[in-house]
Amino acid sequence: MKTVHITIHGRVHGVGFRQFVKSNAVKLGIVGWVQNTDEKTVECMFQGEDKTVDQIVELCNIGPMLSDIKKVDVHVMEETFPYETFPYETFEVL
Repeated sequence: MKTVHITIHGRVHGVGFRQFVKSNAVKLGIVGWVQNTDEKTVECMFQGEDKTVDQIVELCNIGPMLSDIKKVDVHVMEETFPYETFPYETFEVL
């Protein structure tokens, strides 16, 4: 099991990035959350099998069609978190 926290920089607001992340995470069986930040980045936490987490991180480096990814910061976490799904309510802007 692998847990990562990532921050995506670039044109990631207003392009469907959070929905892109959520739909791909659900398809891959990954749990976690995704949110916009005030710094105009997107922040995500993913947990799942090593291979599928690596796949979602790679997808975040590509993004949806209208996005323009400049940088993706990836931090592998030691601890886990209590999510059992990829909840919809994390799509609110914090």
